Amino acid sequence: MRWTLILITAFSMRAQNFHRLGYISEGVYSHGTILIRDVNCDSFPELYYSAVIGNKISLRIREYRPYNRYILADEIPDHGLYSDDLGDFDNDGRGDLFSWSGGNFKVFEVLYPDPYPTHQVWRSDSSYFAFGNIHVADLDSDGKMDFLFNNAGGEKYIYENIGDNQYILVWDTVVPPYLG
Repeated sequence: MRWTLILITAFSMRAQNFHRLGYISEGVYSHGTILIRDVNCDSFPELYYSAVIGNKISLRIREYRPYNRYILADEIPDHGLYSDDLGDFDNDGRGDLFSWSGGNFKVFEVLYPDPYPTHQVWRSDSSYFAFGNIHVADLDSDGKMDFLFNNAGGEKYIYENIGDNQYILVWDTVVPPYLG
């Protein structure tokens, strides 16, 4: 399915006059999410989204330019952006992307000289069913951001950030099958 995304709309007090301020011409994968953040701290927000390129889904990063233009800045091939968040999860001053794709959780980080979080630094060792919601918070008050994930099946997982781009599963609600 091909979609054209209206990125930002402005409207009057009567909500009758909408104006398109920009669009992504190749369309956006309909099951993905869109993140808008200024990860590289240049005062221009980037767009992070999944797009179907050929027969594959890729994560694309577009950088804002004046006059409502977004140029393609970087890409992670063969990686759809589903449940996700952007931030500085390990407090190293560089942007991080936490995402679920292909059954695994993954963390991507900015590595110099690249200004975008496109370098995978961690991948979960387990596969998980379906995508759901990701919540990022310092759950154990140690100054590092941890991940709480719930999937479409109702299962919940907590990954603790133990530093140096390492995360360990510390809790889940998965019930083991009956062994009888």
